[in-house]
Amino acid sequence: MGAAVAVTVEPMGRFAYVAASDATAVVKAYSIDPTFGTLSQIPSSPFATGNIPFSVASDMSGKFLYVAGQGDGVSAYTINSAGGALTVPTENANQTYAR
Repeated sequence: MGAAVAVTVEPMGRFAYVAASDATAVVKAYSIDPTFGTLSQIPSSPFATGNIPFSVASDMSGKFLYVAGQGDGVSAYTINSAGGALTVPTENANQTYAR
C-alpha cells in the first residue's frame, strides 16, 4: 500500500480503515484487538476505491463507510459487522456521490 493519508475507526472500536493516496487506490481494513489495540489485516482486505482516495469516514451506526476520492466523488460501502469486510451496497453499485 502506498502512503496512508486517512484513517478512521468505526464507532464500536472493532475495525480501522486506512486509505492510500497512490496509484493503488485502496482502503485497507484491520480488526482491532480489544485488549492490546494491535491491528490485524482483515483477510479480504484491501478494498478497491475510486481514484486517489484522500478521506475515509464511518457513519455513527458503524454500518457504512464513505471514501472521498480526488476527482471522482464519494464511494459508499457497507461494513460487515461480523468481520469488518467492505461491500458496495447492491442498490448503489458503481455509483459515486458529490461529484
